[in-house]
Amino acid sequence: MSCIIKHLLIIIIVVTSILTSSCEKKENHPQELVSPTKTLESIVETSNKPPTITWVVADAAPISYYNNENSTLIGYGIEIIEQMKVFLPQYNHKIFCAGNYKRVLTEISNNDFYVGIDIIKTPEREKTFVFSQSPAFLFLNLQLVMREDSFVKLKSPKIISLREILTTTNLVLGISKGRSHSHELDKIIEEFKDSNSIKIIAQGNIAEDTAKMLLSSRIDLMLMYPEEINHLFSKIQGNTKIYSIPIKETSAIGFSFFVAKNSQQGIKLLEEIDKAHKMIKQTSEYLSTYENSLPKDLAAEYRRLFDQYLLK
Repeated sequence: MSCIIKHLLIIIIVVTSILTSSCEKKENHPQELVSPTKTLESIVETSNKPPTITWVVADAAPISYYNNENSTLIGYGIEIIEQMKVFLPQYNHKIFCAGNYKRVLTEISNNDFYVGIDIIKTPEREKTFVFSQSPAFLFLNLQLVMREDSFVKLKSPKIISLREILTTTNLVLGISKGRSHSHELDKIIEEFKDSNSIKIIAQGNIAEDTAKMLLSSRIDLMLMYPEEINHLFSKIQGNTKIYSIPIKETSAIGFSFFVAKNSQQGIKLLEEIDKAHKMIKQTSEYLSTYENSLPKDLAAEYRRLFDQYLLK
């Protein structure tokens, strides 16, 4: 019996020693204790922090592209974002270049606070995305760009059918991966995408790389907007003469939109963006931002269309 009592006393002493040691450790290391007040303050601070809109753009001059001198994003689309930020002070803002338009849409589809600024509306895209009520941009529509040798081969046309060119000639059209043009042109491109008449380009600065391929005869045709033609070929044209021809299957003007993920938060975000956009498009800065990228002979026509369609 006495042996049992001795063993019990030994166990009690050991347990007491362990508990005392544990308490001493806690007293010697107060930094391990969590302050309930500090935790509450950090929670309040986090909850009061405004959400961030990430404006997702493509590397596609002249709307958004990298300045070669300091690697910053510039372009008329970046200027519009800066104007929009003034009327959206309830948010923080950052700009993210996703590369091509396919990646832009992928990023937006996965994030509630990501917004695109220059997206063509299509029935397929409306299944996944919500679009602004008002167009972000009105633009003078696509033309078919070619070298002089192709222009002569086609007998110097004043207007041209894209379908006819892809059907009856061996000229190769270069297009940017993931980029939508118009409903009519996209249908034609879809028909011919697996043929030798179309080359899909995905790498680098898409528009500039495609233009260089045209000049080096690696492709024969490309689809470009007037402001793109003006911006790109003024830098890289050299001695090669370039022609741009209106396309039968598309209208004279087009529209692109702000876009977000089709979710409850995306819809709310686009409502606020629509309100901000309504404010900035009344300003002379907004009109001149896009107009300055056009050839000078198109400025008056753009002003007329701007008043007719964007200010109504």
